[in-house]
Amino acid sequence: MALASCNGDLFVPNVRPDKTQVSICGDGGRVTVGFHPAGLIGISLEGLYGKCGNYYDENGELISSQQCAARIDYETQWLMFGLRIDGDHLIFESVENASGDSHVFILRLEYEHVTECVELTVLPGALPRIVDVSYDDSVVIEDDVKASAVYLSVDNQNDSPLTVPAMPYRLMPATAVVSPQEAWVSNRQVFMPLPEYSDGRWRLGEERLIEIGVKYDYSPSSVDYDLVVSVEVPPYAHCEVITEVTYSVAAASGLLTFENPVSGRLNASLFTCRVMEPVDHDVYVR
Repeated sequence: MALASCNGDLFVPNVRPDKTQVSICGDGGRVTVGFHPAGLIGISLEGLYGKCGNYYDENGELISSQQCAARIDYETQWLMFGLRIDGDHLIFESVENASGDSHVFILRLEYEHVTECVELTVLPGALPRIVDVSYDDSVVIEDDVKASAVYLSVDNQNDSPLTVPAMPYRLMPATAVVSPQEAWVSNRQVFMPLPEYSDGRWRLGEERLIEIGVKYDYSPSSVDYDLVVSVEVPPYAHCEVITEVTYSVAAASGLLTFENPVSGRLNASLFTCRVMEPVDHDVYVR
């Protein structure tokens, strides 16, 4: 009974680090955690999918075993941080986190009779910026693509015709979709030039702020977007005013290149771009 009432630290030394949860700034962050190096037999880093990182000994040589690691480096296309042991301190240093999200890692400290853990959260840093948009020379063009919509419904209960104004391009503006080959590019907002229909031909137009992978509607320069057309509805008629727009379509492909703002590392993805611009219209009742 006397033995059972003893403090457990008499039998298992307390090797708990002075912090078990820490956060670090994604770009240039640094945090230090005190720990007990005596009796340490192994160290490992775990991420979302298990053990991760490259392990190095005291001489800076890459090792496969985690038992004698003096430094751990972790790197992906967006994330770069490291851990090094300095005496009785664990020093976490982050170069960059350009992923846009926080990332959680677990550092496991293995002793003979116990395992202690430090939870590390790497906070988001600055996002990648687009540095180059290059198009291939080939462009596939399709003309006379038609689309129609019901502009409005009219119930003329008079014995004389009713004149109704319609704006044919308001329901069917120009549209563009930039589809990336790599999933990490999706939903990023970038300024990039788009193909533009002007003076009866396609050319590379001005830069526009678009969201990659999302349809972008805009007012084209190829037609008068505010054009008003009058249409006549017969007496005692209940009908619909239909606007029909004829489009020219250009499909192009190219390469998007992004730069991590801290390290300057480049990442690229192929893309396809499909742009539809109106070139003519028709308005009628049905």
